[in-house]
Formats: sequence, C-alpha cells, structure tokens
Amino acid sequence: MTLADSGATFLIDGTAAVATTIPAAAVGNRGVTYRFVLSVNAGAAGITVASGAADMIGTNTDATPTVDQLTGITTMTFANGVALIGDNLEVYSTGSRWLVRSVSSAANGFTWA
Repeated sequence: MTLADSGATFLIDGTAAVATTIPAAAVGNRGVTYRFVLSVNAGAAGITVASGAADMIGTNTDATPTVDQLTGITTMTFANGVALIGDNLEVYSTGSRWLVRSVSSAANGFTWA
C-alpha cells in the first residue's frame, strides 16, 4: 500500500488470505484515504488491514445494536466466516493517526487488536 493508492477502493475476495499494511501516520500523508470492501463473503482465510503502530481510532458498526468505539488499534480484521459481501472498512489519515470506520451487516463482522 502506497500513498499513491490514496482514494482507491480495494475489492477483497473473502476466500483468499489478504494482509495489507497501510503507511505509518505522518504529516506527509494527511488526507490519505483507503477503502476496503468484501466482494465475496469471508471464508476461513484471514483478511487484515494493519498500521505500523497503535494509531487507529474510530467506530465499528454492525448488526448488533451498539456502535463500538475503537482506540489504540493496530489491526482491523474482517472476521473469518462471519463478514459478508459488501462489508467495508475505510481509513483516513489525519497526519498523526488513522481514523477508522468499519461497517458490517453481520454481528461481529470485524475484530480488532
């Protein structure tokens, strides 16, 4: 993943393992955005988006009745065997951290660490 990929939407085949690392949050990448969308339901393969530090904060919305507040996250994962086609993750750089917004039509469609 490079800064030149900013603004792109990546369609992810949920049947294959995907491990993506976004650039470290830095003043030079303020305004950089990436969007990841499942084009096939998640199978047993791991699908992760990670940053180099615990600099991801934001919200997770899914089929449960609450919105999860995320802080100090390093990795977002489309939950194996749970995340569904159309579930998506967007990340936005402020220059000092990544703002995260994940949306799943399944309960617990994302996990984070």
